[in-house]
Amino acid sequence: MSTVIIEGGSPLLGTVQVSGTRNSALKLMAAAMFSNDD
Repeated sequence: MSTVIIEGGSPLLGTVQVSGTRNSALKLMAAAMFSNDD
């Protein structure tokens, strides 16, 4: 299992189940960080 470490002003916590194409999963996780939804 891979680990993504993100350093920044807001702490992040959670888990993600990745299925299918793993190359697109990293892009989707990065896009989710910029969402304004809580």
